[in-house]
Amino acid sequence: MLIGCGLVEQIKVELLRDLAASGVVATAAILGQTGGYTVHVMVGAHERVLVNKRGQIRVFASADACLNELSRLGLTTFSIDISGYEKARIRSPRTDVSDRARRAAAALEYDEWVRARVQEAHSEEAAGLSDPRNHDDVWAALEAAAWRRVAESRAADVVQPTTKAKPRKKD
Repeated sequence: MLIGCGLVEQIKVELLRDLAASGVVATAAILGQTGGYTVHVMVGAHERVLVNKRGQIRVFASADACLNELSRLGLTTFSIDISGYEKARIRSPRTDVSDRARRAAAALEYDEWVRARVQEAHSEEAAGLSDPRNHDDVWAALEAAAWRRVAESRAADVVQPTTKAKPRKKD
């Protein structure tokens, strides 16, 4: 068996499913490599490696994920070679995804907080505990209070004229 040696051709999931259903797949193997596992199959005298829709070799993060995919494709008998397996990241971490998730969680938390405050206000209003006022009236009262303070402040700053002190005589 040539699996894992030399150059191999590629096979996409759809074709492998059809070939497995027709019984053309001679053998299948899961090979461990750096970062995960790949699936290799023998179709006739040709070794093929499973690729994704874009033609990139499909690397499974875990042996379980690989076994599930083979089972879904209808391949129930295969060999596993983990001698080349080395734990590593398959893809670089997506910091943009974690940042987006963090922002979404913060927005959700804020949304829940606002909804709780609104519900609390509605409950107080329904129970007669709140004093609902017109926004314009409240704003006018605040503005009037501010102008009163300004006027008081200006009145306190005005200094009453005092008489000048007489100059001293020089002796």
